[in-house]
Amino acid sequence: MTIEKRLFKRVPKNFILEYKELTLDENPQGYSGKLSNISACGIAFKTDRNFEQGTVLKLAIVIDRWQKHSREFIKFDQLSISKPFVAIGEVVRAEQQEDGKFLLGVSLVNVDETHRDALKSYIDSLTS
Repeated sequence: MTIEKRLFKRVPKNFILEYKELTLDENPQGYSGKLSNISACGIAFKTDRNFEQGTVLKLAIVIDRWQKHSREFIKFDQLSISKPFVAIGEVVRAEQQEDGKFLLGVSLVNVDETHRDALKSYIDSLTS
């Protein structure tokens, strides 16, 4: 029997992700992809590019209406579009896959705590 060590629920989701490495470069190259899974403290996704462990990434994840789970949420009408969930992440795992791509595990290291709470509530709503 495997003991789950995670602090937060992780759910498989293929949300659209835009990301770029945080560097001193004024115009770092941006990438996009889809998540494999998400939790309130991390994400996993496949990419063509290998990022070394410790690489810092700026992340923007398109999660439809995640903001309605925020304590600060201003009630918008049903047609309003959510802003992406934005965070700074650190690559904690990079595993090359059989298809040649890399599966990255990224810890969400810098997130507004009210946004993290909203993400946790959103994930809880999917699993209850």
